Amino acid sequence: MTYHCLHVLASVKMVAGVSEGEVSTSVLCFILHPTDSKMKPKSFMKVPGSSISLKINGKEYLVDNSLDADTSLNDFIRDGAGLKGTKVMCREGGCGCCVVGVRTFNPHSNTYQPLRALSSCLVPIYACDKWDVVTVEGLGSCKTGYHAVQQRLADFNGTQCGYCSSGMVMNMYSLMSGGGEKLTMQKVEDSFDGNICRCTGYRPILDAFKSFAEDATPELQQKVADIEEAWKGMGMCPRTGEVCDCKDDEARGSSSGPEPYVHLVLSGSEWYRITDLSGLYNILDSHRSEKVRLVLGNTGVGVYKNDGPYVTYVDLSGIGDLFSYSLKARPMEFGAGLSLTKMIQLLDEASQDNAYSYAAVLAKHIRKIANVPVRNGGSWGGNMMMKHDHPEFPSDVFIALETAGASVKIGSSQGERTLTVKEFLKADMEQSVLLTLYLPPKSPDTAMRTFKVMPRSQNAHAYVNAGFAARIHPETFVVLAPPTFVFGGIRADFDHATQTESFVVNKSLADEGVLQAALNILGGEIQPDSQPADASPTYRRTLAQALFYKWVLGIVGEVAGGRMRSGGSGLERPLSSGKQSYTTDKDTYPISEPIPKVEARAQTSGEAQYVNDIPHFPEELQAAVVTTSVGNANIKNIDPTDALAMPGVVGFVDHRDVRGENTFCKLSPPFNLELEPIFTKNRSQYAGQPIGLILARTRREAEEAVNKVRVEYTDAKKPILSIRDALARPDETLMKHFDPLMPCESYDEVVGKAKYTLEGEIEFGSQHHFYLETQVCICVPVEDGLDIYPASQSIDDLQDVVAQTLGIPNNRINIRVRRLGGAFGGKISRANMPAAACAIAADKFNCPVRLVMNFNTNLEAVGKRLPYLIKYKVGFDEKGKLSSVGGTIYSDVGCSYNESMASFAAIMSQNCYYSPVWHWKPVSVLTNTPSNTWTRAPGTTEGIAIIEHIMEHIAEKLGKDPLAVREINFIHEGEKDMMGKPVGPNQLPVLIQQFKESSQFPQRQDDIKNFNQENRWRKRGLSVVPMKYPVGYPPFFKYGILVSVYHQDGTVAVEHGGIEMGQGINTKVAQVCARELGIPLWKIQVKPTTNLASANSSVTGGSMGSELCAHAAALACKELMGRLEPIRTKKGQLPWVDLIKTAFQENIDLTSKHFYTKMDELKGYDIWGLACAEVEVDILTGEKQVLRVDVMEDVGVSMSPLVDVGQVEGAFIMGMGYWLQEKMKYHPDTGKNLSNSTWEYKPPTTKDIPIDFRITFLQDAPNPHGVQRSKATAEPPLCMSVCSLFAVRHAVSAARNDAGNTQPYLLAGPATNDEIQAEALTHPKDFKLR
Repeated sequence: MTYHCLHVLASVKMVAGVSEGEVSTSVLCFILHPTDSKMKPKSFMKVPGSSISLKINGKEYLVDNSLDADTSLNDFIRDGAGLKGTKVMCREGGCGCCVVGVRTFNPHSNTYQPLRALSSCLVPIYACDKWDVVTVEGLGSCKTGYHAVQQRLADFNGTQCGYCSSGMVMNMYSLMSGGGEKLTMQKVEDSFDGNICRCTGYRPILDAFKSFAEDATPELQQKVADIEEAWKGMGMCPRTGEVCDCKDDEARGSSSGPEPYVHLVLSGSEWYRITDLSGLYNILDSHRSEKVRLVLGNTGVGVYKNDGPYVTYVDLSGIGDLFSYSLKARPMEFGAGLSLTKMIQLLDEASQDNAYSYAAVLAKHIRKIANVPVRNGGSWGGNMMMKHDHPEFPSDVFIALETAGASVKIGSSQGERTLTVKEFLKADMEQSVLLTLYLPPKSPDTAMRTFKVMPRSQNAHAYVNAGFAARIHPETFVVLAPPTFVFGGIRADFDHATQTESFVVNKSLADEGVLQAALNILGGEIQPDSQPADASPTYRRTLAQALFYKWVLGIVGEVAGGRMRSGGSGLERPLSSGKQSYTTDKDTYPISEPIPKVEARAQTSGEAQYVNDIPHFPEELQAAVVTTSVGNANIKNIDPTDALAMPGVVGFVDHRDVRGENTFCKLSPPFNLELEPIFTKNRSQYAGQPIGLILARTRREAEEAVNKVRVEYTDAKKPILSIRDALARPDETLMKHFDPLMPCESYDEVVGKAKYTLEGEIEFGSQHHFYLETQVCICVPVEDGLDIYPASQSIDDLQDVVAQTLGIPNNRINIRVRRLGGAFGGKISRANMPAAACAIAADKFNCPVRLVMNFNTNLEAVGKRLPYLIKYKVGFDEKGKLSSVGGTIYSDVGCSYNESMASFAAIMSQNCYYSPVWHWKPVSVLTNTPSNTWTRAPGTTEGIAIIEHIMEHIAEKLGKDPLAVREINFIHEGEKDMMGKPVGPNQLPVLIQQFKESSQFPQRQDDIKNFNQENRWRKRGLSVVPMKYPVGYPPFFKYGILVSVYHQDGTVAVEHGGIEMGQGINTKVAQVCARELGIPLWKIQVKPTTNLASANSSVTGGSMGSELCAHAAALACKELMGRLEPIRTKKGQLPWVDLIKTAFQENIDLTSKHFYTKMDELKGYDIWGLACAEVEVDILTGEKQVLRVDVMEDVGVSMSPLVDVGQVEGAFIMGMGYWLQEKMKYHPDTGKNLSNSTWEYKPPTTKDIPIDFRITFLQDAPNPHGVQRSKATAEPPLCMSVCSLFAVRHAVSAARNDAGNTQPYLLAGPATNDEIQAEALTHPKDFKLR
């Protein structure tokens, strides 16, 4: 089914601010014509209607009954209303890209609610009747003037790739427009738990929005003033010609509310909206044989996507009874439709009543559920129904309500009944509805506490959640009545520790013997199941016992010993802050001027266009990727018959449709060692491997049909999923050995001569790029070949691959890329696969094809950062000075050897140290996972981490300060590196001296030592990692640039061969051009990259693209200025516009091109830096928080300081995610990626970043060899982020010492909570009061 869009001018009396007495106004109506309506209304029903209506940015849209019931508000906003500023990524409510503001009608109060943020990807469009929706376009634009929120985010440099920016803006705008409490910095920071940004590291985003708070710091207030002063007179607001101060000054009037009754007969289903319970019961009774979905927030589809199909949908938002509540009733009453956000508000209010003081505990726990937009939409009743239908779901609502001893009322046409929460889980809910929650009053001696331990600080499901409540004697700590000990995350059929509950009655929790006995009983009761995606049963059992212990410690307070008491509290995070220190050179402005990115405001206003924002072409088909479900198996047959029979499906393509070469790898070197198929034919190397495409009229139809393609497998074997799996098999074909670096005939003999030697092993995991714009490509057949709009970092390679796939010349391929929504290396070679597949489909069907990989498929099909296993053996003296370093570096390349980086990691393992002997043997290992690929700082990150682990090991072996061991091994000027190249001046001594002076490092070391001695269950760690990051310019890096000056007004257009993906390449190129041409920055426009003007330009990556394109730009501009010099000599210093007009009249070419190659003879250089991280760890749970990070880096003279600060912060936070929390898991039997959703994969969010985050650029350190005296910044900071892992390790070491184990150990990455708890030797036998 296709969207038949017809914009109709309809005359109405009142729309969006037009009053009854005014002249009729035209409104934009979106008519969607139905294709098939076979469903007939039930006999008792009223006559079905044909549409609903809603307002978006003040315009009214009509939505008829031609859509699927599951069509989301996001689908309609983007494809119906054509508003592309609202993005989409996960379709799970887990990323924040799709956030919009909505005003909805409350049927209980009979009023519209204040604006609130919602995830538009979760809301069905038919649930939006009479909604008032605000998208980013409704706030402001270049033409109408920017809203303060949009401009503030841009001016604080809070955008990089910009894909998340519209969601950030709408979340903040909704927060500011929602009324209620005053806006504080803490409230701002608490409100961004659902917005993910992979680029910025969050600090500038939070600063931008906290500047609106009533308690904004003087520094933030001054920054706002400085920004506004800087923009004065620049005409940034077309409305006023001055600094934009636009407010939400348009009264977006809302209608009087939705229609009281809606019945839509859709294609294959029916949609109802009713206003009373009797009508609901009638519908349920009349549809007994059908699957009915009750719709309110609909947030559950973000977790359980495959609960359907449903024939009947009932929107409950019009039933006033479900939204009623009474805080005066005893027990208190809460309707099942109340949102989680509303419940938090009501519970906080209820806690002022002494009998309900415990309600604050419930409110605090509910705040940990999902994120703000999801809590705004989801109801407590819906959460409980999810738990009812999916017993394994670790519902936090259930934990909270069961701990409180709540009861619920359910209703049906047969009557109503009240059940305990636990009884409700077993109740038959067919034709029944959850109606009301009852919260009982509690006596003052009730000690209640809930816990949720999760993979990251927020927006995550629990490893284990728990609630404890008991009446406790205030002096003896005796349990006076049967308590409640409830747990989630253990197994589907377990929720109460009944034996432990019974045991503690009439016993004192201050009795050590009682505590130990209770812990033993609890350990016997807690028997977690073993699921591949979950943390280990051992961790979850120990964690459950630890939470009980925490509850007891919190109750007994001062009775517990001083060192034990801190175990009773959790990690409390204060407000975060950051500092940035850098110098600029005003003589070279706009080069080195701290300005926002040139496209920042386009990004924050939603005007910045990404590939999937390109309007649909006539007759365009939507493609969805069909993948294998089993790895390490043969494919017997692929049968798309059932899929092709589905409505809207047009066709299927696979390997048989390839006219040229079935590979997305270039047939020529340098990187491809083997050819990876676009569509696999006979063999499934990994679960998730593409085997074909489904083509359909709509995205939804294509993705539904994918599941109908039947694939038969034979000879399936257990997949190899790790390096250790491969090493355990006697199969040499799984490994590729490379020549050792600096070969040594008898390395063991050399090491043996050292005074001290040590051996060890360390593992590093994988990491998904987590670009918010998934792999995407549009291919359009045209008269001269094929127009391609890809999300690619390397259009030269992509051009070649598509040409060889279709068997056509390269000059028939036309490519255009404006920007990417993040990439991080994942859109270099990997973008070739969707582009080639899309081209095959466009070629076969001779029509435009759009392929947008859904998030889950993207994570399954595309390779990631290479995992590593390192076995090392080193020699050193009594001071820790190295004499030999060597061993074997294994890297997991996935299913092909194409992008092995083991040798690169070996080279980078020298870092900033000198050893007479280096002897690494690199080995690439094949596994049944996607072919792994370049990921930000590939090989460099792991190489530096290797030697830094060794430094840590040496320091622990000798009992020395790790920083002292590092310093004694620093390489000196003139000494040769591993490749035989003499090293230049070492900046590290200067950096370290500045660092020690500015960071109070020695004092902090002493403070941490004292803290760890005073606390058994809370530990802190501090670590410093130095870095030498060599930058060279490989000969295959080549970039073209075209500078065009227009004779009419002297404005300049620039196209370069790099790809803008958030790193600020366009900004730096524009700054260089403005400087070289001597004109204002606003006169320069950077255009999209094409393979015509920028033909033969290489990949953008390795932190070099910005430098080399800026260099090329400078030379092109110099050439142009050289042509203009005779005119200046003849006529003097003419104004720029006059100069250009004169040049044009004298037939001077006003375009200039330069193509950077190795012939430009740029010299390489070293980047020096250091980073220090301080962390605190809860030893009982494994939770951690980063207290402070200092990053000091030698960046030369930054070309664009705000851009470079953003690169440093973003890279470091991505590295923290890699080392501390992002973990890939696969099913051991099928090889399926189990971390393929925002539910399971957890990159950092706003409260995972350092509480105190300080960035300093080394002063007075111009780079004589660098472009404009600068140095690269995009990747080096990630290499230093391993200091966060070592800081955790030092904290864990302190706990191990307390546990009586002082043996050296190495903490592998990522250091997830379960790994930390295990390595800290946390054991219930040590859970004591004194």
